[in-house]
Amino acid sequence: MENTKLYIKELNKSFSIRHTNKLIRYSYQFQLEMAKMGQIGQEESEPEKQFEFVTNYSQTLLDFPRKALKLTDKQVDKLDDMDQEDLQKLDVKLALTIQGMNKQDIQSTLRSMDDAQKSTSEENDAE
Repeated sequence: MENTKLYIKELNKSFSIRHTNKLIRYSYQFQLEMAKMGQIGQEESEPEKQFEFVTNYSQTLLDFPRKALKLTDKQVDKLDDMDQEDLQKLDVKLALTIQGMNKQDIQSTLRSMDDAQKSTSEENDAE
């Protein structure tokens, strides 16, 4: 499979995304971790556990691109300054790019994430 370029505006840099077994494994581990966190986050009612969940979630959003793109601490700091929603989209885009998904399908997935977020926000506003 041919390498793909991924431009990260916050870093003002393009990365060549390879589709190696190692990177694909990282992307699956990231997605598995996110699924586990989503499950735990929905089930947890203790405030302390909720804060622990949010902290772990936030760290996972930084650890995945650090590992997959071999980012420096300075680059990770720039990602850490991003809005959490934007960082999550970047991570999803990175994971799907590593897995070889085409740009149209990735954009469709990101739009679905936006729609789900809007729906959740509207539900919360209605309450």
